[in-house]
Amino acid sequence: MTAPRTIWYSRCPVPTASAVAIGDGWLDREFARDGIDVRSLRGSDDAGHRHRHYTHDHPMLFREGGIVPPLVSLARGGDLRLLALAGVDQFHAVVALPESGIAAPADLAGRRVAIPRRPGQPVDFPRPLARYYLAEALGRAALTEDDVRLVDVTSDEAFIGDGAADRTASLYTARDNVRLHSAEVLALVRGQVDAIVLSGGHGRAISALIGAEPVIDLSNPDPGRWQPNHLRVLTASTAIIDTRPDLVVRYLATLLAAAGWAAAHPRAARRTVAAEEGLAEEWVDQGYHPALPAHLGLALDDADLAALQRRASFFYDHGFLDAVIDVADWIAPDLLQRAQQLLPTLPDTPPESENP
Repeated sequence: MTAPRTIWYSRCPVPTASAVAIGDGWLDREFARDGIDVRSLRGSDDAGHRHRHYTHDHPMLFREGGIVPPLVSLARGGDLRLLALAGVDQFHAVVALPESGIAAPADLAGRRVAIPRRPGQPVDFPRPLARYYLAEALGRAALTEDDVRLVDVTSDEAFIGDGAADRTASLYTARDNVRLHSAEVLALVRGQVDAIVLSGGHGRAISALIGAEPVIDLSNPDPGRWQPNHLRVLTASTAIIDTRPDLVVRYLATLLAAAGWAAAHPRAARRTVAAEEGLAEEWVDQGYHPALPAHLGLALDDADLAALQRRASFFYDHGFLDAVIDVADWIAPDLLQRAQQLLPTLPDTPPESENP
């Protein structure tokens, strides 16, 4: 079978094995022997091509990151399969300013909670996530969405900045990352809403900047136990799975190898995550569980698949998906297992940038 000349990838600015494999050249080394160029969508001059991060409509594309865009693409008839996924243990909270008078979960009753809205984007991914984590938080406080006032906070800003970047660049720049919650934060500071939903390292940094405090915190308080509350997925175009499953297996195996290396080099892994998100390393430590570097690997864990199904069902029930999705039917069979079998044969080439 003829090898493609270029394999494209995309990843969200979140903790991923892809970030390690890409940033330190693992994928480049693996596919250079075939003469295959492995490139980021962000390296394209074509805005439509960069937006395939959301639509997944390219025959030679891998994507690792948040769950909303691939689920939306699949529900719209997109031709992509689930290769693996992983849970992330990170900060999630509904936060408010001290002067709001919201000091306990019960104080949210009747108050205005921001729900982000970005019309005109290929997929408005923060909106369903905010609804999901708000519902989770309210449930812990014996409240529902009917007990609060949901306020749409609209921004016309695009998620992805203009222009191409380096061939290995993350889809989002540091500016894109830091402005993801700008509209909701400004609405909170201006008194247009009473509470907002924040997550991850940026959520911690934003809370510190404006002096917001968690009202309902979904974070794991136990540093000795990994309890994932967020998901990332690795997907691939059906075309490359059908025509070159061998390349897919090698791609997967390379990510698994990079994740194993990250687990053995936690300081370097945290630096990679900080660089991906445009954060100081301190916010990575506060926004994610201390064991994060040991959990960048990918699997098809039953608990994570069940969590993905719950989210997919929630999104459909709340009008964010055009069709019901059965996660079990979405999985590309056997490829992850083949990648795990290939893993011991991969060369153990540590990234040159490591400084343990």
